[in-house]
Amino acid sequence: MLTDIRRRAEDRLSELSREYFQHHAGYKPDLAMAGIMGRYEDLQAPEVRTSIREAWEAAADPELKLQLGYLYGDCLRNVLRRELAAMGDALGQAEAKAIVKVADGNISYPQASIAVGQAADRAKRKAISYATRQVTHELNAQRMALLKLEHKLVQSELGFKDYRAFYEMVRGIDFAAMGPLAETFLADTQALYQPLMAAWAQDALGLPLAELESHDVMFLRRAANFDAHFPQDKLVPALHATLAGLGLPADTLSNITMDLDNRPGKSSRAFCMGVRIPEEIYLCITPHGGADDYQALMHEMGHALHFSHARADMPFEFRFMGDNSVCEAFAFNFEHLTLEQAWLTDVGGLSAGDAEEFRRYQYRMLLFDLRRFAARHLFELQLHGEGAMARKGEIYAELLTKHLGVRYFEEDFLAATDGGFYTAQYFRAWCLEAQLKQVLKSRFGEAWFKNPEAGAFMQGLWANGQRLPGDALAKHLGFEKITPDALLAEVRGVLAP
Repeated sequence: MLTDIRRRAEDRLSELSREYFQHHAGYKPDLAMAGIMGRYEDLQAPEVRTSIREAWEAAADPELKLQLGYLYGDCLRNVLRRELAAMGDALGQAEAKAIVKVADGNISYPQASIAVGQAADRAKRKAISYATRQVTHELNAQRMALLKLEHKLVQSELGFKDYRAFYEMVRGIDFAAMGPLAETFLADTQALYQPLMAAWAQDALGLPLAELESHDVMFLRRAANFDAHFPQDKLVPALHATLAGLGLPADTLSNITMDLDNRPGKSSRAFCMGVRIPEEIYLCITPHGGADDYQALMHEMGHALHFSHARADMPFEFRFMGDNSVCEAFAFNFEHLTLEQAWLTDVGGLSAGDAEEFRRYQYRMLLFDLRRFAARHLFELQLHGEGAMARKGEIYAELLTKHLGVRYFEEDFLAATDGGFYTAQYFRAWCLEAQLKQVLKSRFGEAWFKNPEAGAFMQGLWANGQRLPGDALAKHLGFEKITPDALLAEVRGVLAP
């Protein structure tokens, strides 16, 4: 019975992944997850859940127990997927069809953030941001209803104390313990961050830090002043050169399809979707100019390489499931090549001076993001904890404004939140990536990306899929566990006076 369950579960995940890709890539205006879940209703039978749970509880081999734990967690999540699918489809369709109305024309809601980042005129980006928040506010009723139902189902249907306890079981991560870790990180980086951000606001925008708003950071992230160094026609060649340097020529990666076209309804958020891992991988970005495109493409290629090199004979749970801190670490590892002096000069073609200026700019943005995600995790612990949901927007705005010194808005509290405590997994991934990079540089040199032996080493890691959870991978690399120590040293090495 278990063999058949696992085969059906893999088929269902593949269909859901394909539907997600087609909708968010702009090929399908409607999201039809509910129909897919209906075709696999047999997997929701109580005896199926019982069969998986009993096999998991009885497993003596640690690796088998981990595998079956992932399957059981996914089985429980499918109860949520089934009950939430119709509401989720309606929300996805509403987001795809929503229009942001501004003075000089209408903007598709999924691509409004691109327009904000491209608006050099502050009054214009403020207007776009305001109009976008109005749409966000209108959609929040659907988002809120979806979240409240999920909270209720986790307790009433699945029998967990609360949302956090459920996802701690599914992910195998103590999210509560990451609260003090986030607070410590924010305290440890405050003295470095505050003067850097204040000087950046003044130099780049001519504004004191206290006047900055979240849409101003979206413009800073765009890094438009470096556009000349990152032309569109060099985007794919830079990727191909990087792959070739690692002994992974692009023409050997036939299982990866890149979608770089811009089309109405296509999400502005880059993503990579493993529909059949490792046979069928889709990498999807919406280019809008500059360094951000290079980083998005490299990040998603990090995912794609990881998925496409996973051993096909490995249990599907280790190819599709697991601690996503690992897959995000591999994605950041490839993305962060664009922060390396050697990559910027040798592959990107920047002068040494321009490369150093760009690196410093980007590390400021990285420090901002690290603090933003730490603050977001503190917020998510409250979002999914006790207390009136009506105040959560205020708490979101207060926490992020306090820790970033930039005004955030309460309307965004749900749109800016990833489900299942994914924010915490991103933070762990940044830490794990810094540890991985430390190993790569010690073994293969600063320009490790030009060494086919480094490529072979990475292929060995990718082949495991997510068989090793984050802390186990850190231990495999020679560390006791995932910690921010290597990351803090890296950031301070570039930014500290």
